[in-house]
Amino acid sequence: MNPLPTAGRTPTTISQMMDLVLSDPGRPRLTWYGDGGERVELSGAVLQNWVSKTVNLLVEEFDAAPGTVVTLDLPPHWRGVLWALAAWRCGATVEPAGDTPATGGDVVVTARPDAWASVLAGPGAADLVAVALPALARSFDGDLPPGAVDAAGAVMTYGDVIGWAPETDPAAVALDAPDGTVAFADLVPGTGVPGARV
Repeated sequence: MNPLPTAGRTPTTISQMMDLVLSDPGRPRLTWYGDGGERVELSGAVLQNWVSKTVNLLVEEFDAAPGTVVTLDLPPHWRGVLWALAAWRCGATVEPAGDTPATGGDVVVTARPDAWASVLAGPGAADLVAVALPALARSFDGDLPPGAVDAAGAVMTYGDVIGWAPETDPAAVALDAPDGTVAFADLVPGTGVPGARV
């Protein structure tokens, strides 16, 4: 762990950013607006809880660590933010999926698991995590390919506090997107207006 510096309280890592988010646990930290007027707002405590549980799933179930590639196949959605934060918190590289499923990384996190079923079949295939998008979903609504993990049920079984997560290398690739890469050192934005929402 690298604790949040006390002077200035400006985070430079995802771990420090999550510590800062929790410094005022009741304050809204993530607000998402979806189609049809859907709105989800997560407080610092709830955001930290979701991220911690997801980190524990990634580390304990899939051995996620630096060098692991997590392919995110999710629409612009609050659940995608949680999965990206969790992947980065354990040092994994996030790779956005294209429109057509390809080979995928080590773990594929998707809202459309049926589209990945044939791509990820066979020995040495990536692990597949099915994400239900409705806010109160307790399970994925639909059939899952053999071996797929239902995130709605699985995430909730993991601890509220991160048991262990590896440190990240600032020079390692955090985001590998078609238009370029972002290193962990550049992942957390620099100082801005204190308390401003982004």
